[in-house]
Formats: sequence, C-alpha cells, structure tokens
Amino acid sequence: MHFIDFLYYASMLLVIIHIMIHDMRWMMIENHMLLLMVIIHIMFISYQDAFQFDSVIESSIIFIFLICLRWFMNTRYKKDTLGFGDIKLLTLITFMMSLETITYVIFFASLITLVVMLMLNRHKVPFAPGILLSWIGVYVWLYI
Repeated sequence: MHFIDFLYYASMLLVIIHIMIHDMRWMMIENHMLLLMVIIHIMFISYQDAFQFDSVIESSIIFIFLICLRWFMNTRYKKDTLGFGDIKLLTLITFMMSLETITYVIFFASLITLVVMLMLNRHKVPFAPGILLSWIGVYVWLYI
C-alpha cells in the first residue's frame, strides 16, 4: 500500500467515525462531512486517473430511486422513515463504489440496523452507522 492510499483510507475512516457519532447523537448527517468525503474521494481518483463517468450516472439513478422510495414510505406510513441524509450518503457510496455493490450495502445496513433496533428495543435508530459499517465491510470484502 502506498502512502497516498494510506492517507485516503485514514482520512475516510476519520470522517466515517465522525458521521457515525454525530448521527447516533443527533439523528442527522452533516452536509459538510459528506462534501469532505466527496472531495477526498475525487482527489484520490484524480491522483490515480481512475475517474469513470459511469459512477456519476449510477449515483444519479440510485438518488432518484431512493427519493421515490422515501416519498412512497412517507406517504404509506405517514412519518419520516428514511432521512434525506441517508439518501445522500447512499448516493455518495454509489459514486465511490458501483450500482452493483450498493445493493449489498443496503441489505447489510438494514440487517445491522434491525439487529440494533431489536437489541435496544427501540422503534427509531439512526441508519447511517449501519450504512457506514456495511460499506466498510463490503469494501473490505470486495476490494482488499
């Protein structure tokens, strides 16, 4: 592993930890932290000359799908079920990985969040920690 790779993974891990703690405490994902993740990732892929326009299209597709899913769930259950920060986070993860891997991330995030809900006996828990933990797991499983 090169030093640039180490800096990328270390800085992403610090941002992920901050997002997880903030979401567990306030049930909110800060936009500037998501922007920081985008900047770090764009700097990393520009260093590697690995930018693909397909990732922009795929993340747009997942964004539209999740917005429609949020609208459907909010009208069906008459309450806020999927936060807009979670949608932005999943769109960002799709931009960083691919459309194929986001299904694994969503599945494992839902599973992690469901287990936490059952363990804590709560009806509402933050979704971002589950998303980020499953993203790390899928990333390690596929790429490292």
